[in-house]
Amino acid sequence: MTGVQTCALPISIVQIPRDLVVDVPGFGKQRIGLTLTKGPQLLVDTLCAPLGIGADHLVIVDFRAFRRLVAAAGSITVTTETPIRDTVSGLDLETPGKHELDEDSALAYIRARHTSIRVGTGAWVAEPDPSRGRVERLQRALDALSAERSTFAGPIGLLRVARAAQGTTRIDRAMGLADVRTLRSAIAQATGSASARTLDSRFVEGDIPQAFATPIARDQLRSIGAGG
Repeated sequence: MTGVQTCALPISIVQIPRDLVVDVPGFGKQRIGLTLTKGPQLLVDTLCAPLGIGADHLVIVDFRAFRRLVAAAGSITVTTETPIRDTVSGLDLETPGKHELDEDSALAYIRARHTSIRVGTGAWVAEPDPSRGRVERLQRALDALSAERSTFAGPIGLLRVARAAQGTTRIDRAMGLADVRTLRSAIAQATGSASARTLDSRFVEGDIPQAFATPIARDQLRSIGAGG
């Protein structure tokens, strides 16, 4: 879950873990990812109330759009410190270092949560913090996709983006062409830069993983003019 702050302050991208537990208006403490199952307005209300992130417009992009964008780019390149695999998502990177991922392996990479790693020639062991690892892998994948921005530049690039978005993206009714152009410009300026950050959270694993904002997260929100 990613938010873009485009007010008078410097442009920032903040990635919010979907497992972040917050006070959901009318429902008590719940994971923020569940709000969308009750309608987009509740997600907006939750961003505004406990997190203090104002929302002018809402864009919902599903995994199919990500997969299509990677396919349009040809591949993305990510780097892993250790071999990593996940039999549930299909991720299987047997060596450390750089990996060129096609659309299928890129999707497996960002969805991997039941992950195992291997240090040196040792045995495969469970990843110590799989939820945080998943968030970090998503950020790396988005940065890698951003590095392919030349693929999506110009009229042909816009056509590629439009094809990827068809049937995989929803926007609010009030969002016009000028808003889309502003969003595209903001993302182009911020993605992959120091202004892109993940909301600092403490993850608790279990049958239902949960994440809790840390004091650093509150400082991060204040730095972009947000914060409840």
